[in-house]
Parts: sequence; C-alpha cells; structure tokens
Amino acid sequence: MQGRLYVFDILRVLATLAVIGIHVTADYAGASRWGLFSNQVVRFAVPMFIIISGYLLYFQDMISARREPVVLFYRKRFGKILWPYVLWTLFYSLVTQYMLHTWPDGLLLLTAVGKHLLWGTGAYHLYFMVIIIQCYLLYPLLKAWMQKHPSSFLISLLALCLFCQMILYMNTIGRHALPSVAYPQIYLVAFPIWIGYFGLGMYMARFKARIEPTLASGWLSWAMLWTASLAVLLWDSHVTESYASSGKPTIMIYAIMSFLFFYSLTLKYGLEGLPFTDWFSRQSFLIYLSHPVVLLFLQRIVHKLGIPGAWEGAGGMITLYLLTVAITAAAVYCVRNAPLLWLLGGQSGKPRH
Repeated sequence: MQGRLYVFDILRVLATLAVIGIHVTADYAGASRWGLFSNQVVRFAVPMFIIISGYLLYFQDMISARREPVVLFYRKRFGKILWPYVLWTLFYSLVTQYMLHTWPDGLLLLTAVGKHLLWGTGAYHLYFMVIIIQCYLLYPLLKAWMQKHPSSFLISLLALCLFCQMILYMNTIGRHALPSVAYPQIYLVAFPIWIGYFGLGMYMARFKARIEPTLASGWLSWAMLWTASLAVLLWDSHVTESYASSGKPTIMIYAIMSFLFFYSLTLKYGLEGLPFTDWFSRQSFLIYLSHPVVLLFLQRIVHKLGIPGAWEGAGGMITLYLLTVAITAAAVYCVRNAPLLWLLGGQSGKPRH
C-alpha cells in the first residue's frame, strides 16, 4: 500500500502543477507556438485527477476490512468537498462582483451563487467540482457494475466518453452544432463526458497486480505512445484552432497515454515519497482551489506598478507560472496548521513521513 501511496502522491502533484499550467498559459496559447505547446502539453491535468479519484476510491474499497454503507460513503466524501466548494464559490462570486463594481442585493447574490454551485461557474476551474460530485453520486452503482462485469464496464464507459467528446469536438470545429440550451455549461460538466476517465481508474485499481508489472516493464513503449499522442494533439489543436477545448478525442487519448506513461515511470524507477511530495499531494485540493486568486493578483499587479508587459513572451509566461506555483504553495504552507483548514479544502497537521 505504501508504494501505491508514493506513486499517487507524485501523480497528484504532477496533475496539480499541470492544471496551474493550463490556466497560466491560456492567454498565450493563441499568440505563439511556444504558448500553444505549453498549453497543450499539460492538458492531461483534469482527466488525470479524475482517473486518480476513481482509482483511489476503488482501491480503498478493495482493502477495506468491512463493507461501507452507501450513506456513510456519501457522508464522508461529500463532507470533504461540499464545504470547500460552497465557500470558494461564494468567495469567487464576491471577487467577480468587486472587479465588475456591481453589488446586487443579498437575494440576487444568493441566487447567482446557487446557479454557480449547480453549474460550477463560480470561477473557471470550479466545473471540476461538479464533475467529481457526479462521479461520487454514481460510484455505488459503478462499483456494483465493475464487480460483476469489469470488461463491459470499462469498454462501455470509455465508448460513452469518446462519443461525447467527439460530439463536442464536431461542435467546436463547426461541423455539427449542438442544440441550444438554457445552460450551455451542461456541455462541459455532464458526467458522460468524463465518466470514462473515472471508470478507467476504477478498472486499473481492480487489476492493479496484473497491470503494474506490465507498466513498469514497458515504460519505453508508453513513452513513445505518449510522444505520438502529444504530436497528434498539437497538430489537431493547431490546424483546427481547438486549443481551448477541454473535451475532444485527441485530448482523451493524450490524457490516458499521459497517465499510463507517468504511472509507468514512477513504478519503473521506484520513486519513493518525499516530505515535499507528501505535503503537496495532501494540500493539492486547496492549492487547486486557491491558485486562481494568486494568478489574478499577479496579472493585475503589474498594471498597478506600471509594467503591463512584465508577463509578455515565453520568459514572462514561465516567470508567471513559477510565481503562481510558489506563492500559492507558500500561502498554503503558512496556514497549514489552521484547525478549520478542511473547510477550504486543506489538511491540517504534519506530513505522514
């Protein structure tokens, strides 16, 4: 079990750093080839988070000494994510109102926050919370399916995911228009678009003993597949100008190849857990939720200081990314012992190692 924890500490840290990279490079992707490359190479981030979630949930069930009632499962899981989701949605809603210099009355604000909670629109990264909530809701049914028919489980969920991503992709490139709906955010957060990743994680946990030796011994093959999938993604994003899309077949293939490749590397070289990776992994949820605050501050402060071009070019992009990561991590570290840190998505206490 400890080896598994080390591996997924590293993978979670990698996914967290990658998702920050997506948000930092978003404004550069359409401006230069370097910006496009940097933005696309980290596009595995959100799918990897979902794969890891499915894997760890199912693995914990497998090693558990007793069967956990569904009600207890929901209480534990939603107790960890709902409070942070609500509080951060409220916070980002207030920040938006401040920036727009509009302050609606209390009822209108609560209504807006309620819609943000439903669709994950409080900030550009909170849609992930709606996806995970759906996966948690479906998990008891998915687990029963996995236990009885693992092969059909994996094939069906991946096929559903691929079909949905193809539909979204055709809409993105103008080949097929999606029906107009009152809340178009449904096309980003609906569980069929993402459930294949969650199911893949569960499947890999189920057959961990069989899969890990294959991954560890074939890391070079996975490296070549990863490189090929990245090349196809870059070509697709450049030719179709779909680099801002989060759901399309080339991202799905690249994300899965990324997970398998990085997983194989950690297994091959036996990377053991370090205090830093342990701490960063444990605080990854809070770092994920809070980093847009730091990024927004850095983007705006240069205008206040009269140096609006500070973040221009590849050098500015790299500096902005490194500062966003460093300041966010430092801020989280400073509040690491706060007793109610869990309300914001953090974990109080000392590292395990």
